[in-house]
Amino acid sequence: MSDIFREVEEDVRRERFEKLWKAYGAYVIAALVLLFAGIGGYQLWQRHDQQEREKISDTLVAAQRISNPQAAANAFVDLSRTAPKGYSAVARLSEAGAMLMSGQRNEAIDLYKQIASNDSGPIGSVARLRAAWAVAETASRADLIIAPWIPSRP
Repeated sequence: MSDIFREVEEDVRRERFEKLWKAYGAYVIAALVLLFAGIGGYQLWQRHDQQEREKISDTLVAAQRISNPQAAANAFVDLSRTAPKGYSAVARLSEAGAMLMSGQRNEAIDLYKQIASNDSGPIGSVARLRAAWAVAETASRADLIIAPWIPSRP
């Protein structure tokens, strides 16, 4: 007797499931397709973004390996214009360093000052330090103490 009740109960469950599936099955399939398409699109974007970052990184390393300071400075100028924000800031720092090495001391110091005034993070700190090193070669102690682009400590 209990077998009959179980069979009837299973039939009722199956009919309810079939009814729900007929009503909402297309929506479930569409949601799954959208979910998998979204995951696939995100994975493709991640791979594309990684490839772009690797390409820019390789370009930066290639520019850093140029032995002629003037040619290196020109390569860094091109890179700073086309690279994303972080790579652009590093390229500008490297450009100022190459300018300093090529004898364009005043232009390099001006670029360091510009970087330092536009960035309050680690890049700006490095720019302030490098500018101070470059200025320290010829400036007096008083000029270094009152340099407006070097922040004073409280």
